[in-house]
Amino acid sequence: MHSHSSGSHPERRQPGRPQNGDIRACPNCGAASEFSERYRFAGEVVPAWVCDSPACREHDIVRRPGTSISNASRKLIRASKKLRADVSRTMMRARARVERTGVAVERTDSKLQRKPGK
Repeated sequence: MHSHSSGSHPERRQPGRPQNGDIRACPNCGAASEFSERYRFAGEVVPAWVCDSPACREHDIVRRPGTSISNASRKLIRASKKLRADVSRTMMRARARVERTGVAVERTDSKLQRKPGK
């Protein structure tokens, strides 16, 4: 497991934030509830408090489903790919415009060179 608390990145997490393995009382039955940053719920991996009691198995999702890091990453990657494609199209248009302009300049130069008497 990698720790991001050292190095040039400042810690963004609030102090007192739960960590894997932290235990508290289950709000439903009072049994031990353990924190897991990677609890699988509804096809997503989310941080949650999960009751250890087989009779209860209450889970308290810490982050709303649909806002997981992987979803946020996918959105950023999609936006990045779209931006890259937009930039690529703009560059292709610019190169084509420069090429057309160069051809037009060459035609004009050849016409000027063919004019007699000047």
